[in-house]
Amino acid sequence: MRRVRFSPRSSFARTLLLIVTLLFVSLVTTYLVVLNFAILPSLQQFQ
Repeated sequence: MRRVRFSPRSSFARTLLLIVTLLFVSLVTTYLVVLNFAILPSLQQFQ
């Protein structure tokens, strides 16, 4: 099995990797914000 290099040589692959990373980071940030503001207050009401 060939090892995949993490730093791609072509600029297209590098841009694609950057876009995927940014999407992933924004997704995690949105998830944490929703968890903080939507789920935690409703959980505290039940206690």
